[in-house]
Amino acid sequence: MESTVKPEGKHDDPHKHHIKGDLNHDGCVNMDDMELFQETFGKQKDDPGFNPEADFNRDGVVNIQDFRVMRENFGKGCDS
Repeated sequence: MESTVKPEGKHDDPHKHHIKGDLNHDGCVNMDDMELFQETFGKQKDDPGFNPEADFNRDGVVNIQDFRVMRENFGKGCDS
């Protein structure tokens, strides 16, 4: 399968391990992902704006438990 280069230099690799918290799929958990998380925080399944990718524990609601995953993984995959 072919890889494509994103403008910021990251590669789309379908075999690359996805990091929980990397909501924009750029390979790095950073403030961009936190902004996406904030938009869906407090929402539950079937609510407008609910993002199932931010529901890391798959309990149907994006809450503090999911935020803990974001906090734990913040900075993972990012270049120093």
